[in-house]
Amino acid sequence: MTSAKRLPIRQGHRSQGMTLLELMVAMLVLLVGIWTIAVGFPRLLANITNEQQRTEMARLAERNMERLKGVEGALCWAVSGDPTISPFSVPEDFDDVDRPANAQENMLDVIGETFRIPASQPQPDGLTARASSVYVLQQGPAQWCNYPEKDSYPFVYILIPLTEQRVDPREPDYPMLANSFFVDEQTGKIVVPDTVHTYDGSQSTAWNVDELLVNYAWASTGSATNRPPIHHVQDERAIEYEDNGSLLTYSVRPTARTTGAEDFVCLLEGKTSVQALVYFAREDFDYAENSPSARGRYILDNDFGAYMRFHRDDAGLTTYVDYRLRDVHDTNGLVDEQGRRKLLMIEDHLISSETMRTDEDTGSRYTDIKLAAGNLDDDLPLFEFDLGGIDLTTPVYLLAVDLTTGETHVDGENLALADTTLSPALHHGFRDGMVSVRLDDAGVLRNYVGHTWRFYYSTLDHHSVQLQRPPRSFVDLATAECYTEDFLPPGADPASNLVQVDYRTYQVIAEYDTNIADMDRIALEFVALTVDNGNVDIVPSAAMEGHAVSVDYIWYDADDQPHAVYGEMHTVPAGSNRVVLQHLSFHRSDDYPSAEIMAVRGVSARTIVWWLTGKGRQQQVAIDSYMLKGPLGFVQRIR
Repeated sequence: MTSAKRLPIRQGHRSQGMTLLELMVAMLVLLVGIWTIAVGFPRLLANITNEQQRTEMARLAERNMERLKGVEGALCWAVSGDPTISPFSVPEDFDDVDRPANAQENMLDVIGETFRIPASQPQPDGLTARASSVYVLQQGPAQWCNYPEKDSYPFVYILIPLTEQRVDPREPDYPMLANSFFVDEQTGKIVVPDTVHTYDGSQSTAWNVDELLVNYAWASTGSATNRPPIHHVQDERAIEYEDNGSLLTYSVRPTARTTGAEDFVCLLEGKTSVQALVYFAREDFDYAENSPSARGRYILDNDFGAYMRFHRDDAGLTTYVDYRLRDVHDTNGLVDEQGRRKLLMIEDHLISSETMRTDEDTGSRYTDIKLAAGNLDDDLPLFEFDLGGIDLTTPVYLLAVDLTTGETHVDGENLALADTTLSPALHHGFRDGMVSVRLDDAGVLRNYVGHTWRFYYSTLDHHSVQLQRPPRSFVDLATAECYTEDFLPPGADPASNLVQVDYRTYQVIAEYDTNIADMDRIALEFVALTVDNGNVDIVPSAAMEGHAVSVDYIWYDADDQPHAVYGEMHTVPAGSNRVVLQHLSFHRSDDYPSAEIMAVRGVSARTIVWWLTGKGRQQQVAIDSYMLKGPLGFVQRIR
């Protein structure tokens, strides 16, 4: 009985302690755990930081896409560059000026950015008569150059729809009707008046015609047993004309094809639509208080190229602008023979009236703007030279443009990036991406409170936000070759003529991979024409990778009966430049594919944001969007 009572006492006494060996083992396990956590924590923290940055950049890309879609017509017809460079070739070292160009940086040309000229803003000091309308460019500051063939970029123009008349105005007793055109199908000539009109309420304005924007279909040579091939052309700019007094006679490009397998035969009746293209004239920036002298004129901001001013009476016109983005050489004078887009962050912010800082000396109030990406570059300025190549008085690290008035604001004036006199002091604005905007001057509230500003800046991590968009329309290879053949006008540069088609080129090929006799899937290959010392080459257009297109086409059955397919959607695969049409077609000729392509439309837009991680690795986030609203239809001005 006694021994039975002592047993639990011994066990309880034994459980109250640990041997030295057990203690050492426990400490070792604990140290291993602490060491594991200590080693993995920086990596975990880095992953969290990287994911946070990726999320912020994705949101920025979404905001940028919504910004562009929210402005009427701001999504341009195309953003183009060298088509031979893959968009996936992204060098790591951005600072090496000798590295080859890549698709991220050479997307320089913005084609067909559309906007409606806004109403003019009232001017102080009784200068209302000189008030002008301001438009801020959507994609970024523009260069001022003499490329390719007009007076200089940017090209600003309006399009005026014309109505077809069925009688030839070149014949006696048949007048040319106002805002009309006549098509001579056999010769491929289009006759228009030399003057067209727009109507603003009860006011009519006459404009001289500069070019035509033409959609048409043309037939090339065939044979007695084969259907002649039909080529549908979208948005060709007809520039060659004969002046016959009050009439202008233009010729579409295929009419010059007199040699080869696909010579011009005729235009197809009822397939032609025409818009008159009228260019605006550019005036010097310092002309008449920076306001245009008359309608049909504009002034480009000469310091940065961020905005344009228009005559107040042109307000309401739907207008288009083609421009080349400012590049590194143009911005900071770096030696670079290949045009490189300046890596920029572009974002919009609303100026608040909330006071966040005050100036200790003057008592002026400030509000803060938090930029999307910190680490502003305080070494290499954003702008050192104006558009004329003249040194700016003070290098600019941050540019803000008022979307309402066009006023520009730069650091060192009313934008503070680092200022110890503010309370609380602004020490690390460059590092944190914090901008303090002065709200008042001597107690007087500034008139930009409530306005939206667009900010441009560079970062140490080489952030860049960019829109990439395929052309809204394409031409077939046979038509595109018309711009490079020997029958160009005397002295014409084939490379300058290629600008008119803007790499909007495809060729139709047959795929013989079906076991059905005499049936082939028809493929479209997106290509580009390059000119080197007069030699023309066809190269794959890598710029189309990943973009979506809509195809309208006709295929023919065994009885040669047509079947139409409209709006067939395709996405060009990565690593490829081709798409395959879904419907089978009978290949009834060894010389011509039987699919008749009526329209190829670029219907996608992509916003991409690039940045460098803490370890120097380049990352990107892309947001894609389909733009299906009238991708080919004419954009007519609301009367």
